Amino acid sequence: MSNQKVLLHLGTYDDEPYQHHLASISSGEQIAWKSRLQTPGTIAEIEIACEKAGVSGIVCSNQEFLEKLLHAQPDFEPPNNRRGLTLDDYQGSFLVTPLKKIPVVIINPLANLVTQNYAKFVARRFVKKLSRPTEWFQQTEFTWELADPTKIAATFERWKTEAALISIDIETPIDNPLRAINCVGYCAYFPATSTTECLVIPFTDMFWHSWVGKFNQLPQPKVFQNGLYDNLYFMRWGVPVSNWLFDTQHLFHSWYSELPKRLDFITAFALRKVRYWKDDGKTGNLRDYYRYNAQDCWATLNSFLSLVRECDAFALDRKSVV
Repeated sequence: MSNQKVLLHLGTYDDEPYQHHLASISSGEQIAWKSRLQTPGTIAEIEIACEKAGVSGIVCSNQEFLEKLLHAQPDFEPPNNRRGLTLDDYQGSFLVTPLKKIPVVIINPLANLVTQNYAKFVARRFVKKLSRPTEWFQQTEFTWELADPTKIAATFERWKTEAALISIDIETPIDNPLRAINCVGYCAYFPATSTTECLVIPFTDMFWHSWVGKFNQLPQPKVFQNGLYDNLYFMRWGVPVSNWLFDTQHLFHSWYSELPKRLDFITAFALRKVRYWKDDGKTGNLRDYYRYNAQDCWATLNSFLSLVRECDAFALDRKSVV
């Protein structure tokens, strides 16, 4: 077929007994599969091979190649005290090779296709990031800034009049008996331009405490990921949120109750061009930590917009399941 896509499965020798399952995760798609089970020495080696074979995308279940690819990404900083990079963390991540810009989608080892009851369904969706790119939700560009005392009032007024939806996320210390808040992130959606803006407010003194209270009381509907956690902190610190109406974790659970409900998984499921970012705030750099907070907010808002566009009515309307 003239419009048939050629995809490369780049795996390991452990994948070999399960390669026949590739056909099942691409059923209904016009895809011809090629395969490589040996880890390439360089990314360029794979790029050259793909160019010669007419490969338009790579489905990767090879962790060594994933690590090579991540270190070639301009926005990737290896975190300190890494607990260990895994394919499961990065499944659904969308990357590109540095020179030829070949799109790469990460999936779990093929053995998962027979050991995990939802693995084929999830892998099939991730493959569509390569086979059906135009069908995915048009996510906004990620932009963020750290709150500036000289600009915060103007930002607040503009969001109050122009934003239609705001997502919120907090970052807290891992071990702190006082249950402090380190920073609060916000992401606003502007329907007039179909854009978003992320703002991170450091929760360091009464000046910023006051502004968190004001932003939390903005009239726009709010969306959280497992917002019970965040809102308990806000209540404790006397800055409650108004109009918490939506939650990505609960929405996704209402749609696919058997699937993981972590924000990184929901985002990989809902959005095409994302990569796992949950280690990005662990570099030891405070600005990276704030940027990570903003990424959580951006992911929550865009995932919500994508999910409500696609999910079945019963996930949105509680009356349909009563």
